[in-house]
Amino acid sequence: MTRRLNRASLDGADLEYEVSGTGEPVVFIHGAFIADTFRPLLTESSLTDHYRLILYHHRGYADSSRASGPVSIAQQAADCRALLHHLGVQRAHVVGHSYGGIVALQLALDTPGVVHSLALLEPELMVGASAQAYRESLAGGRALPGSRGGGRRG
Repeated sequence: MTRRLNRASLDGADLEYEVSGTGEPVVFIHGAFIADTFRPLLTESSLTDHYRLILYHHRGYADSSRASGPVSIAQQAADCRALLHHLGVQRAHVVGHSYGGIVALQLALDTPGVVHSLALLEPELMVGASAQAYRESLAGGRALPGSRGGGRRG
């Protein structure tokens, strides 16, 4: 059975979303590969009894609007902020996984008053002075300079 999600028209995009539970709002921002990473949490009574869980799909994912070109991290953060506003949420706990962690971090930087708390799960290191070295270390299987970790051998 296919679940029908709600839709919100925000800043030139239609985003699909689902809300479950009552209490303090928690918004989940998915990563680049799996849009429904957090879906199983929406049925966990230990969460839904205490929190209003908000799951949504970025532009270009599932049945949200397709993007006509690349969508910046700042635009993704603005979309999340617009969805929260649409839902009447002034402050939320924000959980981001992988690419969603970077979007969550951007949301916190752009509008710190919206983010009550921030949980970053395996965020991508896409910005900053070490970003290029990080990407190269992943591609080459090497440890970053100054780190204790070892890379893949092969």
